[in-house]
Amino acid sequence: KDILFSGDTTGNSIYTTLRMTDPTSNQTITFPDASGTVILSGTSNYATGSIFSTSVSLTIYNSAGVAQKTIVGSST
Repeated sequence: KDILFSGDTTGNSIYTTLRMTDPTSNQTITFPDASGTVILSGTSNYATGSIFSTSVSLTIYNSAGVAQKTIVGSST
């Protein structure tokens, strides 16, 4: 199922689609009761100083100890 959002006032046919894949079990995605920006995988966005007081990095490793992903938080 898709949920379509049309947030413009110009009346064009441009939409944002929120799409769910066919689930294999019950899943829950929870958005916090807060304002902010959702960062998607494959983007170069980063968290800002509203989250961190100093710059930080989080590196995620696989079971062989090889770095898979680094997440950078900026204090600026």
